[in-house]
Amino acid sequence: MNLRRTPEFLAAATLSALTLLGTASLAHADVPSDTERQTVRFDDLNLTTPAGLQALYLRIQNAAHDVCGPSHVLGSRIVSEAWKECVSASVRDAVLKINRPSLTAYYATQLRGPFSRTTG
Repeated sequence: MNLRRTPEFLAAATLSALTLLGTASLAHADVPSDTERQTVRFDDLNLTTPAGLQALYLRIQNAAHDVCGPSHVLGSRIVSEAWKECVSASVRDAVLKINRPSLTAYYATQLRGPFSRTTG
C-alpha cells in the first residue's frame, strides 16, 4: 500500500503542506520530514494590486495541487474528497502563514465566490 495515498497522509500534509518564502519576517514552521512541501515565492509581486494578489493566490493553489498529489480516486474519474480537503487546507494555511491583510481579504472573497470549490 502506498502510504502517500492514504487519508492519514493527506491529513498530515494538510497541516503544513507549503513552506512559503518571500519576506524575511515569515516564520519557518517545523515540518515533519516526510511531509510534501513546496516553496512559493512572491517577492516579485506587488501585493497592493489586484493582479499581484491574484497571481500569488494562483501560485498558492498550484503548489497545493502539486503537494496534495493526484486529484482522482485511482481507476475512476471521481475527484477525491481527501484531495479537495488537502488543497483547501493547504491554501488556507499558506494564506494564514503569509499573514498579509490584502491576501487574507482576497482569499475570503474567493471562498464566497461562485467557483469557490476546488475541482480537479
